[in-house]
Amino acid sequence: MLPAQEALKPLVEGGISSEKQAIVENICEFFMAEGERQNITVNTPFLLNQPERVWWLESGQLNLYTVHLHEGKPEGKRYFF
Repeated sequence: MLPAQEALKPLVEGGISSEKQAIVENICEFFMAEGERQNITVNTPFLLNQPERVWWLESGQLNLYTVHLHEGKPEGKRYFF
């Protein structure tokens, strides 16, 4: 199974239309071809402060926190978003 097809499996099983499935599959394949893969662990924080970038979560889960920035670097307590 291709990565895009694997990513779509829950949607297909949930009853997504074939037209929507094709659109999402094209988006998945675009990200796989043009994107930059990053393996990030729970203890590897990174900033989502670049509005021109798009992130695609291929697998797993995401916990999103907000944090104060001081001179562009995270500082202080994290708050669950």
